Amino acid sequence: FLYGYVFFRQKKDPRIRRGYFQKSLVILSQYPYVGLFSKMASILGPAYFDVGKPMLEAACHDIASWKPPAPGNHFDLPFLGNVIQVELSQPNKPQLLETCPFDMANYQPETQILASLPPVTMFTYFKDMLKDLWLCWELMLFAEPIVLMAPDPKICSETVLELVDLINPIPYCGDYRPYFTIQDSDFKSFVTKNKPSSNIIIGVTNPFFTKALQHWPHIIRVGKSKSRKSGDSSWKGLNASSLDFGVTSKRKSVIAKDKAILKLLAEAIARGYPPDYLLNNILRRYFVDLTEKFLVPLNRYFSTLIPFHITLSSSQEPPLLKPFKTDVFLKSLQEHGPQIPFKSKNFSTTSTDTYLNFYAQFLKCGNFATWLRQRTIEAQNELRKRYLQVLCDDDVRKWMIGKDEMELVDLLVRVKDELVSSSSFYVHI
Repeated sequence: FLYGYVFFRQKKDPRIRRGYFQKSLVILSQYPYVGLFSKMASILGPAYFDVGKPMLEAACHDIASWKPPAPGNHFDLPFLGNVIQVELSQPNKPQLLETCPFDMANYQPETQILASLPPVTMFTYFKDMLKDLWLCWELMLFAEPIVLMAPDPKICSETVLELVDLINPIPYCGDYRPYFTIQDSDFKSFVTKNKPSSNIIIGVTNPFFTKALQHWPHIIRVGKSKSRKSGDSSWKGLNASSLDFGVTSKRKSVIAKDKAILKLLAEAIARGYPPDYLLNNILRRYFVDLTEKFLVPLNRYFSTLIPFHITLSSSQEPPLLKPFKTDVFLKSLQEHGPQIPFKSKNFSTTSTDTYLNFYAQFLKCGNFATWLRQRTIEAQNELRKRYLQVLCDDDVRKWMIGKDEMELVDLLVRVKDELVSSSSFYVHI
């Protein structure tokens, strides 16, 4: 993907045919650091429109002085007279306040940035529909086709990104369009009367999509349009007052809502404290924990696929993982049970059938394939390191006793091949 971060300016101007001056400044990057680049756009945009191209030159000069981005590291970045403190995210590792390098006693969310998080929090956008987040989590987990409708592009795009982050650390497998318009080159592919394919999320603001996509199985409506300062505006789309906030879905949720966290958040909203960014962190940490608990049975079974004993007598190649077998996993799940709470009321099936069907459905979706691929790569890299360690550390003289010439030659060739390939392997990992 190539990511775009936008500052949009709209001003009344009677000299222009449409009556408005409209122009955008867009920062393009190969990195999904929405928190960092959105902050940069909010600084550079007004400066560029007020002063002109010299501000672009100054911004480029500042950016050229930055160190290369290293995931997981913390940087102090000079930018147009500001210093942005940022922690870069690592792939499929959620960024949370309790694990960041910033001093929480003096934390300043405006200048101390977690790079993967949008400027406005998930809690802010879902404040009026918190109970729907559990259903949203299920829809994202199974990579269901989702339309997200919002009153303006900012709310629209940031909420789509928050949904993708909702199942972190499971990598989302699908295509997501934070802000989809009728001018999009894929418009005719998505806007049809046919059943939408899975693994897709599109965010829209144009009222046209209300009817055009009403047959999609899952529609999420969020956001309240905020009044903006004169000069800095956003294209007005779906009228917030006409939106029926919440989730319209053909899926019936089976995960039990956490009444304790809902009560905690409701009480915090009522008293107006703590601030939204702290409540958002509580909410995000809850869903990170929920996702990790969901993965416990899968990780438990996956660990049984990894060979533990590697010796000089092992096969010529580093040992491979055993194949993932659905029936064996489900048997293991039934034996140990799940870690997440399922609803038990209003179901004709037993609780066991409920969670077995839930996991069986996950095994058929694209998110399972991306998770399994990621875990397989991690495990194979670890096996490779252990295999090289055995070749380096084992007592070769002792192993040679009683071996014929072919076995000795085989070991020699194996060691030689591994020495040639190991340098590139370690550079890769």
